[in-house]
Amino acid sequence: MITPCSRLWTDINLNIHRKEVVNCCKRQQLETPTIEEISDPKFWTDRKELTEAKQYWIKNNNFPKGCEACSSNHPNSQYNTWNNWLNKSTPNLKNDLSYRIEIALSSKCNQTCIYCIPEVSSLWAKKLGVPILEPDAEWQEAALTSLYKHIENNTGDKESVIYTFLGGETFLIDEFLDIVEYLANIHNTRKQRCVMQFISNLNLGPSVVQKFIDICKKYPYVVHSLNASIDNIGIRAEAIREGLDFARFEHNLDWLMSEPAVTRVGLLPTMSALSITDHVQFLDWATRLVQKHRDWNAFGKTWGLSINTLTEPKAMHPAILPEQYTSYIDDAVEYVMKLKLKQKHLYVQHLHDIRSQIGTRRDKEYLDKAYSWYKKQEQLHNKNYWKIFPELEDIFNEN
Repeated sequence: MITPCSRLWTDINLNIHRKEVVNCCKRQQLETPTIEEISDPKFWTDRKELTEAKQYWIKNNNFPKGCEACSSNHPNSQYNTWNNWLNKSTPNLKNDLSYRIEIALSSKCNQTCIYCIPEVSSLWAKKLGVPILEPDAEWQEAALTSLYKHIENNTGDKESVIYTFLGGETFLIDEFLDIVEYLANIHNTRKQRCVMQFISNLNLGPSVVQKFIDICKKYPYVVHSLNASIDNIGIRAEAIREGLDFARFEHNLDWLMSEPAVTRVGLLPTMSALSITDHVQFLDWATRLVQKHRDWNAFGKTWGLSINTLTEPKAMHPAILPEQYTSYIDDAVEYVMKLKLKQKHLYVQHLHDIRSQIGTRRDKEYLDKAYSWYKKQEQLHNKNYWKIFPELEDIFNEN
């Protein structure tokens, strides 16, 4: 029996440039909402697709249609870690429990990360010569106006409301700070706790970083939480995240860590087949940076560290690695366990989940497709990935 995933009840994900409303980054939308549908503030909790998915979970205790990303990997998916009432009494599933709202405004971006796609990176679209996925202004206005009404009408009873802003690259989008201020004012009027989470590649100029810091100082009642998204360090980070200047990233991260007005600064490493071998080195670099500026014992309050596991493209899925690469995860677990952190169990659990997947997708057809994908990436980016990532020799040594 699988307990219903909490995200269908607690989360709203609005991806404006894709005209998409889901409840987590892994879920697939089945039908595109029309302007008429999304203009109704009740849409956010009562839309047909969401209601049917909830009913299916309750009736069948299993993944509904649209949740294939987790069902295909279960029990080694991230589903279990998402269920925020696991091992607790299940709440009344007839109620609206939404308090986590994720908003992606645009695909505007200044990187072509090799696992990304044109739909979420304007630079990828430009590189491939395909149309940039621009937001529909009318749909955007209808969606945001309706969402604001939902927030005003349905979140006042929540202990706190948490927002996450995504892109593209969030900080390159002109209107996103205006939206931040509008939402901050709603919760300020109520004197309600509000958390604003920003995920950024930090490949940004100093004026953008300074403007964000100024906003943080202007609204001190809001918890400003910035997560720096990265895969690795140094040249290997730049090879995965094409267009990244790692020195600039490191400088900006150091700067933000040093600013108390930025309530919380976290690191969000993306774990893939090309980052696992270096994860101990990454953790060592990260912990030294944290200890330079933040109180080590304030984990989860003024700084954080969490994992995003890559499942697409399949060529970068950790499962493609030979089984002996589990030793790198074992080393990372050992490193984390030695850290004097009270809240490290979740990070370790993520590592164990990744370990259980390594070596499980090594059939010839899978490897042939992956090999072709890497070769195509080499041509697109004019790089020798086999030189930068020696693990590719082990992955394809029988191919």
